[in-house]
Amino acid sequence: MGVGFCYSKKVNLNLSLFSDSFSRFERRIYIPLPDEIARRYLLIHNMKKTKHSLTEEDFDLIAEKTEG
Repeated sequence: MGVGFCYSKKVNLNLSLFSDSFSRFERRIYIPLPDEIARRYLLIHNMKKTKHSLTEEDFDLIAEKTEG
């Protein structure tokens, strides 16, 4: 029995369009969207190599205002 892995981002498309492609996989793992703390960490981590003038408070505000 083969093992398959599917990574899917949150998209604004109807999943019924992709039902054929998803039906090939034997198992589905649902991963929740990141909470506010995780979003803040991801923002800071991904901005490390980018020159910016964002403050800690800016990262807090962005993480608070965004959804998963």
